[in-house]
Amino acid sequence: MPKQAPLSWKARGWRWMKQWWQDIVHGADPFATLTAILALFTGLIGIMGAFNLDYGGAPTGVILLDFGVALCLGGLAWWMFRQQSAMWPRWIVVAVLTLACFYVLATIPSDAAVVVLTMLPILMAMLASRRWWPIAFYPLSVTIVASLHAGGWQVFTPAIIAFNILEFLMLWGVTSQAVQFAKARVKTEAQLSKEQQVRQFMRFFQHELRSYSNSLDVLLPMLNQQLSERPALEQSTIQPQELVSVLQSTADSIRQLTTELLVLTREGQLLPQQRMPIQLLPLLQSEQAESQAEMQRHGLNSTIQLACPVECIVIGDALFLRLAVHTILQNAFEALLRYPGEGQIFIQVEQTAQQTTIVIYDTGKGFPNDLLDHLNQAQSLNQALGWTTKIGGSGLGMPLIRHVAMLHGGTAHFSNRPEGGAQIRLVLPQV
Repeated sequence: MPKQAPLSWKARGWRWMKQWWQDIVHGADPFATLTAILALFTGLIGIMGAFNLDYGGAPTGVILLDFGVALCLGGLAWWMFRQQSAMWPRWIVVAVLTLACFYVLATIPSDAAVVVLTMLPILMAMLASRRWWPIAFYPLSVTIVASLHAGGWQVFTPAIIAFNILEFLMLWGVTSQAVQFAKARVKTEAQLSKEQQVRQFMRFFQHELRSYSNSLDVLLPMLNQQLSERPALEQSTIQPQELVSVLQSTADSIRQLTTELLVLTREGQLLPQQRMPIQLLPLLQSEQAESQAEMQRHGLNSTIQLACPVECIVIGDALFLRLAVHTILQNAFEALLRYPGEGQIFIQVEQTAQQTTIVIYDTGKGFPNDLLDHLNQAQSLNQALGWTTKIGGSGLGMPLIRHVAMLHGGTAHFSNRPEGGAQIRLVLPQV
């Protein structure tokens, strides 16, 4: 595949400016970008002062202040780019600019600087908070500047005050529009994500039901033939009991699928009426016996070891927890089936005053690394869907386990044990 030619610095600069403008128009917070621009501007002013290009003979203290403010603003901008939700660097920017502006106005007797430097801290405070209230500090800012500046109150003509107020109103209009765009974008993205998740659910559901439907399409004619030709029943190689068994298995699979989809479509956490005290040991013993019997039917010579305190009680929904444990055990013995041997499955429960931890692991080959990365890095149910290690699998099992833990306010972690084998840890809070 041929390598793409690197972009020129002009193309990169134009793309950066275009992206920055789109961020402002479509609602992204431009505060970090404006801080970076102010850092560059302040650094250029310091360079001009150092080479006597400002035609004013700026004092050495002001030049050093320019470089110091430029470094400080640059570091704060980098901080905000790395942590976009952090508020502390925003208010530090406002404080640094306020002190620097007052110092410059007290040092340089320039009437033109008053117009910008008096309102700059308030403008940045409005951008940082996205609120009107920083305008209330404008009279205080004017009073401080009048007491520091050589021109006193005479520099604040009605035209300057009107210009500053107009700038406040324009900035607030742009900021309000940006906030509205941001809210609309978040709402639209959430709606699209939800619709995408629904479509993905429907695709999985359709895939699974098509498989079961094909099985029924094959079984039903055979069953009809068996019932219509009763004299030939004894000579048939297929016994009615076998057909009934397959039909029952198919019905159980459809019931399991609909239950999984019922759980996966729940949002938030369990309702108060769903939070009931559950004796965990009988629940695990029931799933242990059922999975052990199924392993024996498949000819798997393995055992399931259970270690759980007798009086262990968890708060939650028994159906959801049973489904999660069943799914874990099902995946464990299916993994052992792919590598026949004397594999073992272990269930261990630890309980403290704060949480109950259910650890289920086996002695098989473990999870594929890419599956672990996919499950542990997914930030939502929609991202966790779609990965399966089984041919024809729906990819609902692992996301279901995570979702059950989330519905109970807990977490699910997937890992491989150093000794070998896959391990799933369910942590449920004691609420």
